[in-house]
Amino acid sequence: MRDMVKLNTNMRSTLTENRPSARAQLSASTLAPKHTILKPGKSKPACSCQVNALQELESFSYAISHDLRAPVRHISGFVEMLERNAARELSKENLGLLKVLSDSSKALARMLDGLLAYSRAGRVEFAPSAVDLNALVRHLSQSSQLEHRDRKISWAVKPLGSIKADPESIRQIFAQLICNAVKFTRRQAKAHIEIGRQQLPGESVFYVRDNGAGFNPAYAHKLFGVFQRLHTAAEFDGVGIGLACVHRLVARHGGRTWAEGAEGAGATFYFSIGG
Repeated sequence: MRDMVKLNTNMRSTLTENRPSARAQLSASTLAPKHTILKPGKSKPACSCQVNALQELESFSYAISHDLRAPVRHISGFVEMLERNAARELSKENLGLLKVLSDSSKALARMLDGLLAYSRAGRVEFAPSAVDLNALVRHLSQSSQLEHRDRKISWAVKPLGSIKADPESIRQIFAQLICNAVKFTRRQAKAHIEIGRQQLPGESVFYVRDNGAGFNPAYAHKLFGVFQRLHTAAEFDGVGIGLACVHRLVARHGGRTWAEGAEGAGATFYFSIGG
C-alpha cells in the first residue's frame, strides 16, 4: 500500500507540472466557426473580428492538442503501472474500471493527435509546383496494396494529368481518400477503387470512388467536420479527423469538397482545385 500511496502522490505531482499552458485556457466558444477558412489570395473579411476569431481558433486547437498530450500520456502510463503492480490487490470489478480508464485515455490521445494534425494542416507553408498526379496515385495505390496484400482490391486509375499545387498537401489529400476507400471496403469480397478527374469550367475535379460501406446521404454535410463519424468505432476504426484535414487542405487551395453515397452502396469523394 505504501507503493500505491507513493504512486498516487507522483501522479498528482506529474499532472500538476504538466498542466496545460495558458494558451489552452481559451474559451470553448472559439470553436464555433468550424468551416470558415481564410484562403490564400482572397481578400480579408470586412469585419476584423472574423480574422481574430480564426486566429483564436487556431491557437486553441493547437494548444489543446499539443499541451494536453503529456498529461494524457502520464495517465495512460500510470494506469498501466497500476494494472501491472497492483493487479493482485484489486478486485475483478476494479480491474475492469482500470481497463475502461486505459482505453479511454488511449482514445483521447488519438483524438489529440488527430486535432494536432488538423491544426498543422492549416499551418503548413505552401510551395506550389507541378505535381504528376498519376505518378503520385500509382505510388500510393501500390503502397496500399502491399500493406493489404491479403485482400483482393481492383484499382482503376484514370488519366489524372498534372496540376500546380503544394505537392505535400496534394499527397496528403489523395493518401487520406485512398486510405478511407481501402478501409471502408474491407468487408467486400472484392474491393473496387476508382480514381479519376473531371474538368469543369475554371476548376479541376478529382474523385475517389469505392464499392464499400457507403453512408446515409442525409448526413453527407457532416463528413468533413472535426470528429464527425457516420460509423461506429466497432464497425470501422478512426477518430473522424482525416476528412476534416482533407477539407482544410483543399480549402487552402481555393477548392471545395463534397461526397455522394448510399448505405451499403459505396461512396464517391470529390475535391476541386482551381485551374
